[in-house]
Amino acid sequence: MSRCPTCGAWTEVEAEHDEAAELLAAYRRHCADHGHHILPGDRVPEHVAAELVGRAPGTLRNWAGADRPLRFSQIRGRRTYRLDDIAAFALQRPVD
Repeated sequence: MSRCPTCGAWTEVEAEHDEAAELLAAYRRHCADHGHHILPGDRVPEHVAAELVGRAPGTLRNWAGADRPLRFSQIRGRRTYRLDDIAAFALQRPVD
């Protein structure tokens, strides 16, 4: 959580941003530690995205058909996911 430099009040928006930034950094470390290449545009292939959210690649494909909020792009017939979209999805998703 961060404080406003002017008034000293805690700011929730920045706290959410800080949490997303920490999660994004953790995802980048995970990719580096496991030999996953981050593609241009800060994107990862579907199997890496699935690993980061703790699901199978088929589940991500099912979510796309069910209109779940995890956005993806199709590049040369393959799905890629932006790391910041994965982090935002992970922060809004209820823990099961």
